[in-house]
Amino acid sequence: MFESDRFIAECRSASAAEGSAGVLDLVARAVSTPADVMTGAIHVYGGDFFGVSRSEWDPEQLVEHPYDVEKTLALFEESNRLFPPRD
Repeated sequence: MFESDRFIAECRSASAAEGSAGVLDLVARAVSTPADVMTGAIHVYGGDFFGVSRSEWDPEQLVEHPYDVEKTLALFEESNRLFPPRD
């Protein structure tokens, strides 16, 4: 079973020891058995996520536009409200 806390610790260790190549290997292994990961997303970022200019794809209008942090945070809050974690 996928354990997010263990995965995060392993990513930090791999990053310190091997850099992004080690983290890439861990992510590849984690997603190689999708049934173990449950519904969600794995995002691994190096550096300052908010300090870099980003864009995102609008799936309804099919256009690229600037990344909207506030919109994303609101989506996360709504998802957490609708789908609380199971113990």
